Order: sequence, then structure tokens, then C-alpha cells
Amino acid sequence: MRFSGILVGLLFVLFGNTVYAGEVPSPVNQEKDPIEAVACGVYLAGGNPAPAPEDIGQAKVDNWKKLYETAEALRKAGKLACALETSTKALETATQDFGDVHLNAALAYALQARIYMGLRQYTKADKLFRQAETVLMKAFAIKGLDPMALNRESIKYPGVADILIHRAELYIIRAMFREAELSLKAVIQMLESHGNPYGAEMAEALYLFAGMHRTMKMFEEAEQYYKRAMHIIENAVGIAHIDYVKTLIGIAANYHTQKKYIESEMYYRKALAIIDEIKGPASKEAKLIRAALSVLYEEQGLHYDAIRLKTAEE
Repeated sequence: MRFSGILVGLLFVLFGNTVYAGEVPSPVNQEKDPIEAVACGVYLAGGNPAPAPEDIGQAKVDNWKKLYETAEALRKAGKLACALETSTKALETATQDFGDVHLNAALAYALQARIYMGLRQYTKADKLFRQAETVLMKAFAIKGLDPMALNRESIKYPGVADILIHRAELYIIRAMFREAELSLKAVIQMLESHGNPYGAEMAEALYLFAGMHRTMKMFEEAEQYYKRAMHIIENAVGIAHIDYVKTLIGIAANYHTQKKYIESEMYYRKALAIIDEIKGPASKEAKLIRAALSVLYEEQGLHYDAIRLKTAEE
């Protein structure tokens, strides 16, 4: 692998894989990020009066939601050990308060799977995703839904598409592209037919699908999926957003890999202009994009342009 490929990989590691408006959908709409500074193993003890008998059901939901969202915030912050401990508590709470066969239990299993993905313990992550899907199937069977098809009713439940999408992400990491393709195609088709074809889950599925096709050197397909994700994000949150930048970098990297330098530079430049505006020229994201541009110039023998870019950064 040439240095440009390594650098492009670093860009994706830095920005992450998931896109748009919160990576893991909660079963209840999130108004704001949960508390991020939480002592490992300590869960927001005290402070709230005991609920009245008629409020106990809602109190259980709120308690589980807070645990889940705290674990997710810790995961996103890279505090994986603490995230794992809190997510274990969320899973225990879900099974105790709602039963073994409940969507909240499935979501907790899937969250733990994503934490183990961050720890690069992929076998453990796969096992947890399987448990999440098993719980889903049993839960939908109880509701009278088709547990195997995960049909038009099940895809509307918050978190269902997310579980399937991130299982596909694990397949991609493990180079199980056929399995990932089947999973993502199914999710995309279900969202197009019965879910929200312009929502966060669709953007995320398209983004992952694009990255998989780029890895497989199926560049035309990758570009199509990146651009579909880009348009969804633009319509939802505008262009001055980190997730919009991710898709621009995806397209730039797609062209870069093909040595289509003019097109690649155009998208890197667009991404850099937005990052400079929302993060600042001295941000790590801006520095990495400039480094990618510098490599792109070096590959073309444009050493003066590469040096000038580095000088401008300093």
C-alpha cells in the first residue's frame, strides 16, 4: 500500500465510519447529549425523588435510557472500558425491567457489540450482534410480526435498522463483503419502501456501502452511494457539518485511489474549506486533509505545490 492509501485510511479513522445526527438512535428521541463526564462504574446516583406508583413504568424507561445514552457518550468519547461497564448495567437493567425479549435488550446487546468493535474484539462483537438479532426476532414474533423478514412494521421500530447496519459494518471490517452487501441492501430497500428514505439510518447505510465498494475497487458504485448519502445529509443539516465533510472526503479518496487527481483535489478542497470554517485551520481534521492534498501533489510531481501547502500550514 502506498503512503497515499495509508493517509486516506487515517482520514477515515479520524472521522469515523458513522454519519449524521447521532450514531446510535435511541428508542426515545434524544434532546441533547447525555452526561459525558461520568466516573467509571458510577451511575448518576441519587438526586431524584422516588417516583409515585403510577410513574414507576416511566421511571424505568428513563433510568434505562440514561444508562444507554451515557454508555453511548462514553463510547463516542473513546472511553471504551467505562462504556462497556455502563452498557453492561444498561443490559442488566433492560432484562430486569423489561424482560429478556424486548427491543431495549436488543439495543443494549448491539451497543456492547459496537464497543467491542472499538476494542477490536470482533468475535465477541459478532456474538453480541447475533444475540441482538435473536432478541429482535423473538420480540417481533411475540408482536405477531414476521421475525425472519424484519418486514415493513419492524423496520419502523427505533434502533432496528441501526442494529442491522452496524452488523454490516462488522462484516466490512472482517472483509466479509458478500454478507455486508446482503445486509446493507436489505436495510436500504426496507428504508426506501417502509421506513424513512431520507433519514440518518439511510445516510449511514449508504455511507458504509460506499466505503465497502471503494475498498473493493468498485469506484463508480462507491461514488453513487457517497453522493446519495451526501445529498441526504445536506438536506438534513446543511453543508457546514462534519458528516457532510465525511462524504466529501469519501468522494475525494475514491478519486484519489483512481489517480483522478483533478477531481480528487476539488473534493479535498471543498472539505478543507468547510473544516477550516467549522473546526479551524489548526484542527487535526484540517491538518490531515492538507496532508492528503500534499501527498496528492507529490504523486503528480508537483513538489512546489506540496511544499507551499506545508509552508502555509506552518
